[in-house]
Amino acid sequence: MDWNLPTRPSRKRPRSTRANTTHDHDEGYGEIGPTVTATTAAISRDRLASRLVRTRLVALVATLLMASIGVVLGACGTTGAFAADSTCHSSSGVVCIGQSDSTRTVHVRLGETVEVTLSDTSLVWSDIRQVGPHLLRVTHNVTRSVLQLRETFEPIATGHTTLQATGAAHCTAGQACPQFLLLWRVQIVVAT
Repeated sequence: MDWNLPTRPSRKRPRSTRANTTHDHDEGYGEIGPTVTATTAAISRDRLASRLVRTRLVALVATLLMASIGVVLGACGTTGAFAADSTCHSSSGVVCIGQSDSTRTVHVRLGETVEVTLSDTSLVWSDIRQVGPHLLRVTHNVTRSVLQLRETFEPIATGHTTLQATGAAHCTAGQACPQFLLLWRVQIVVAT
């Protein structure tokens, strides 16, 4: 009988001839154990740094977005409160237009008075201007206060025109301020 049976190949790795062989027995190391470790550490540091930068950037963008939404929602919420303080009351001959009328079409007739009131403590409004044909004449110049901007117009011709203004954030000096403009725009149709 032949007792010299074939044997399985050894799973043991050959020992390195290098001086530093402390990691040779670990999986994933071998001839270049310390080099792989240093490279892996550098990649991990870079990934960690980029994750940290991304996390901080996402947090900053989220904070700014939430602040902007808060200002805009605050603007929408305060409009009704200041509209009650307005002295404009729609009646025959007077058409009242407010901040909540933005993006709407308002129909007026020749001989009526159009009073525009933009109210908000968190926004600073630009002057109201006509875009397109000048069908409205200013009868009372801009009245500004801390709470509102008011201007009165009188239609002088028939047709279509647009009134628009921009609202910027009202900020105190030395504090962070969101950078946005809120566009307020109303289409005016003047008929006879």
